[in-house]
Amino acid sequence: MLMILITGDVSFVYGSCGTRKTYLWKVIVAALRSKGKIILSVASFGIAALLLPFGKTAHAMFKISVNLIEATYCSFSKHFQLADLIRQTSLII
Repeated sequence: MLMILITGDVSFVYGSCGTRKTYLWKVIVAALRSKGKIILSVASFGIAALLLPFGKTAHAMFKISVNLIEATYCSFSKHFQLADLIRQTSLII
C-alpha cells in the first residue's frame, strides 16, 4: 500500500517495496520539469539516489559532512551558487 500525507507545503510518501514510489516521483519530476520548474532529487543513500531522475545523495547535494556530530551543518553560505539554486527550486524530493 502506498500512503501519501500532505500537510501544507510538505508531503510525505511512504510505501513498501513494489508500491511504485519511484514511478510516482519520476512522473512528478517529469511533469514539473516540463513546465520549466527546478527539481532537486536527493536520497539518503547512493543506491536510492540512482533510482531518482538526476538524483544525488543529500550529503553531496547540500554539502553535509559525512562525519555527523551534534554541531553538523551544511557548508555553504547564502551567497553561494547552491543557495541560489535552492531558492529557485520548486520541489526537493
